[in-house]
Amino acid sequence: MSDITPQDIVNPAAGFPFVFVDAIIDTLKSWMPSHQIVPRGLRVTDSAQSIGVFPATWAEIPNTKEMGHIEGVENRYTLKIQVMRKSMDEPMGRAQFANDSKLVRVILYRDPTLQVRLGGLQEVLLGSSEMVQRFGVMRQQFETSELAGSFTFLSITDYIIDTSITRI
Repeated sequence: MSDITPQDIVNPAAGFPFVFVDAIIDTLKSWMPSHQIVPRGLRVTDSAQSIGVFPATWAEIPNTKEMGHIEGVENRYTLKIQVMRKSMDEPMGRAQFANDSKLVRVILYRDPTLQVRLGGLQEVLLGSSEMVQRFGVMRQQFETSELAGSFTFLSITDYIIDTSITRI
């Protein structure tokens, strides 16, 4: 164990899954500068136009163990992207919210800079390299609430990033 260095344990240049969050937030800020965009789940106290991006789950993709590996060689990270719009005018709020939610989904699918950035991510840790293989939107769900004449619209987008691990 004495041959292990701190660089083998922590790679500050990478940091899966938070490096994914950073890439998505940077991209959303360039397209939606009027929105508050935060690296966490949204709170009731957040601004009327808010987006939260955060990691939700990690899972080994079943049946991907290879000879000599005790862990699977393919993984799936799921991020949540929440879009919130608050409005006193229900029809206007609904229309703005629909546009916001659709724009986020389209950006995640089509922004070429995000695709290149995510596609090039790699993390080296304890003699293995983990690289991004695929990514995309899995689903988007919608919720609406009303309290004292104020309407809150929320969408939650599940964004998956699949990675593979190789020994180096």
